[in-house]
Amino acid sequence: MDRSANSSGSHQIPRDLLVVLLWALLLRVLNLVQFLGQSPFSDQLISDAYLFHSWATRIVAGDWVGEPRLFSLPPLYPYVLSLIYTVAGPASTIILLLQSVIGIASSALIWRLGAKRFGRWAGLYAGLLFASTGTVLFYETMLLGTTLAVFLTVSALLLIDLWLTETRANALALAGLCLGLLSILRPNFLAMIPVVLGIAFWKKSIGVPRTVLRAGLGFVIVALLPLLLLLVRNGLVAGEWTFLSSHGGINFYMGNHAGAPGWFAPPRHMAASITPQGPEGNLVGPRRLAEEAVGHALSDREVSAYWFQRGGDFIVHHPLDAVRVMGRKIRLFLSGYETPLNYSYEYHRKHSFALNLTFGQLWLIYPAAMVGLLAAYRRKQRVFDLLLFAAGYAASVILFHVSTRYRMPVVPVLCLLGGCCIQYLAQAGRRDRLVVGCVLIVLLGIYRIERDTWSTQMAMDPFNVGTSYLYSGRPDKAIPFLEEARAWGSPVPGLHYNLGLAYASAGLADSAMRAYEAAIRLRPELSQAHTNLANIHFQSGRYTEAERAYRAAIAIDPGALNARAALGWVHFTLDRVDSARVAWKMVLAVDPEHSSAREGMKRLSL
Repeated sequence: MDRSANSSGSHQIPRDLLVVLLWALLLRVLNLVQFLGQSPFSDQLISDAYLFHSWATRIVAGDWVGEPRLFSLPPLYPYVLSLIYTVAGPASTIILLLQSVIGIASSALIWRLGAKRFGRWAGLYAGLLFASTGTVLFYETMLLGTTLAVFLTVSALLLIDLWLTETRANALALAGLCLGLLSILRPNFLAMIPVVLGIAFWKKSIGVPRTVLRAGLGFVIVALLPLLLLLVRNGLVAGEWTFLSSHGGINFYMGNHAGAPGWFAPPRHMAASITPQGPEGNLVGPRRLAEEAVGHALSDREVSAYWFQRGGDFIVHHPLDAVRVMGRKIRLFLSGYETPLNYSYEYHRKHSFALNLTFGQLWLIYPAAMVGLLAAYRRKQRVFDLLLFAAGYAASVILFHVSTRYRMPVVPVLCLLGGCCIQYLAQAGRRDRLVVGCVLIVLLGIYRIERDTWSTQMAMDPFNVGTSYLYSGRPDKAIPFLEEARAWGSPVPGLHYNLGLAYASAGLADSAMRAYEAAIRLRPELSQAHTNLANIHFQSGRYTEAERAYRAAIAIDPGALNARAALGWVHFTLDRVDSARVAWKMVLAVDPEHSSAREGMKRLSL
């Protein structure tokens, strides 16, 4: 590397690094200002972010070990949040600032690794490309742990490179620590421990000196330390000796069942929502369905095992369908399409200029990385370890289900190879530049066309924000977002049902009725929608329509006590006293404390 061109003094920051840092800082300041000023997500936590925040606040309040059960989600990120909350208070803005700083640090590490391995300009371009990547910036504004996962991944890559080039045992041990922490942040990184061990000793397997063996043993021990802590916690607190959380099985099944789309796809009859009134949403559903299927109570580990078995049975008994599903997941992972999971990157782009930089989109970065790989190969530069790392991680994701969020740890590798591409185009001869440029243009065209074959799920985010406002007791704030989601053409019955709840809470009965009717058209078996629709008819004096809707709810769900109690009030209002008594007695036989039924029986005794 031309050091004279890159620094003006031995103790000054290299100019290329300074460029990367300033560019990364500029984009993050712009991104944060626009996010905090324009995005509805700046003051409303939803889904996993809500879970992580709530978990962290419980830890700060003294609940360090959690409930006597396996963790439902990987524990590292909420514990990191709790440490910050302890010092600075539970302010999400502080977290976003810190995550932006981590993003800047990751950009610097990418520059360092790229310059060391592929040359000065490759490092500069790779650092700028990573700093500009839209999804990197996007997840820095979300309380999800993705930014931390990417930083630990970049750190691990740099430390692995130090081991391969300088045989520094401490670097390999620190790489093991990064992987261990990643395993309790993204459990699929557990599979990367043997992959990285293979990379570390690929060319050191013959005549291995004792010091190298000790380094390998140190790597394994350090990598397992975070997992051992989780194992002890689970054994002593939950009574189950495992170092895994309880959500692995259901995530495996979501990506491996008949008709699986390749992304997050919960089983039928399992709610996928996470709200303040039901904060575990789809994390509680797997237990309910598993226990209904086997007919008895299950431990957390047994619930996870049940879903692993269901997914495994699909692969074994329907191999052709499983191959098709696997092919779709491979395509999703390699696609320029940003697969949403609770949050849609495409929706958030309208709130931030920084997310819309053309050269920061994955449909451009993927082709650049492919060309950069060829360029590095032609120049006989070492890329095997990066490829093996990326392939191993990709396999660990594809085995379950694919989303942009889970794909993020390969972005550093893509940016490093993208830096090689730009450097090659800048330095190659005229003929080579023309050939490589044409290949790149063709790949860009293919990727852009392929990306546009997927439909963007623009209704997801306004639906989630609106639902969060609804369950926070702010229907006036919820209605505009839910209406926006409906305008995007969402066919989700829950959207129209929630819209009905919001309108009803706001006192807009006619709008609520139309929303409930839309929900019922989409999902006729939605018992609660029939009940709520009946409530509106009853309050409006339309007793015949109310009775019809209550009976529909009870026919769908005979255990719908509220509907049966309300039907009793219809009978009472129409002077059908005996029918009212029968309805209320049936309710009280199941729930002796049911307030509506008790009040009805009291009225009958007057």
